[in-house]
Amino acid sequence: MRCLYIVLAIGFLLSACVKRDDALAPMISITEPKNGAVKSADALRIVGYAMDDMGIQALRVEGNDLFASEFLKNERGKKLVQFAFRPNLIREGQWGALIEAEDKSGRVSTLRYQLDIDATAPSLKVMRPEKLANGRLRVSGVARDNRLLERIVVNGVDVSFSPAREKFFTIDIEAADEVLTVVYDEAGNMRSWENAP
Repeated sequence: MRCLYIVLAIGFLLSACVKRDDALAPMISITEPKNGAVKSADALRIVGYAMDDMGIQALRVEGNDLFASEFLKNERGKKLVQFAFRPNLIREGQWGALIEAEDKSGRVSTLRYQLDIDATAPSLKVMRPEKLANGRLRVSGVARDNRLLERIVVNGVDVSFSPAREKFFTIDIEAADEVLTVVYDEAGNMRSWENAP
């Protein structure tokens, strides 16, 4: 029995001396902008995080070292690094960047991040509201966008639909002196139309 304890103790000591390899490559995630589409490049910030079980040694965007900045210089080597950066020279259309995270073992993960810059507001045309017999109004119209429509609201009531580039809609609402219809695209651009029954 004593020999068994000695063998177990030697095995424990030897396992403590064995160097463990890095099992995971770093992980990169972008948290803002959430849907990958924004209405303007003005004051745009890309926000995200990188994490690794051994620690992040390098964090690069298009080859530029984020740890060289005053805000992130003390983050090198941490297991979780939250970062933010502002892209340069963005115009309407698609913008992309290669984001790289390298851990202490030299393993590198890459993320090709793409962003749609949409500064064009959707179009909206609403017909004159139709008075219904039960004290309600029927509102009909059409909304269009160069990318995707996300929401149509008539006097505070949402029109139910799946995101699309064009939507013909009809909705019955409570009677009112004025009818305000607002349409939003996926980037947050909006257009409104106000008319009376």
